[in-house]
Amino acid sequence: MKYSGFTPKKRRIKNILSSHIKGCFYCGKETENLCIDHFIPKSNGGSDHISNLMNSCRSCNSAKSNRSLEEFRYSMMCKNSKFKDILSGQQVIKLEKVGVHIPLGGHLFHFESCGYEPLITLKDYSGGAE
Repeated sequence: MKYSGFTPKKRRIKNILSSHIKGCFYCGKETENLCIDHFIPKSNGGSDHISNLMNSCRSCNSAKSNRSLEEFRYSMMCKNSKFKDILSGQQVIKLEKVGVHIPLGGHLFHFESCGYEPLITLKDYSGGAE
């Protein structure tokens, strides 16, 4: 894989991540231009430790932004549903928390369908809620 513009350390990290799953951890797209994404965003207290890093394509990295995995999942479910022009992922999460269920179906990310378990989980993250 090509990692232009990356320091040797970042290239090593990408190669380690690619040894687990080829391509984007979220959508599975195999591309030359992978980004390093933070499982728990740095803005939410996530670290640069390899256990918090995943390869992602530019599209998924941009769509995830600084969202948690749960928020990203709900935004993808909304995007692929009949509610896409009405509700956002964050709105659905808030509705679910007060007992209102929106039938969106489910969404598995590529790393989940491959059976890969991230080294860090929300349970490990003391700064966030499950």
